[in-house]
Amino acid sequence: MKRFQFLGNPPYMEDDDVIEVADEFARHDIVTFERIGPKKIVARVLKPQEYADCSEIMYQVDRGEQLGTFRLRQVQMRFWPW
Repeated sequence: MKRFQFLGNPPYMEDDDVIEVADEFARHDIVTFERIGPKKIVARVLKPQEYADCSEIMYQVDRGEQLGTFRLRQVQMRFWPW
């Protein structure tokens, strides 16, 4: 079971929510958490082409201080309107 440490605003979760991890996290990946049902949240890695359309909070992955822990730093992407 993965453990998360959020730097910034954590996603809205209730105490009894179950988090499923859809993808393997690598250091510096950008991930998001989406509610997919009652009491169920999925964490997934975003592809760069998805950044602009993402409406959820985005986090950059780093290693946590303890083994098996991920530090997730909230990031905001701003795009220049070409």
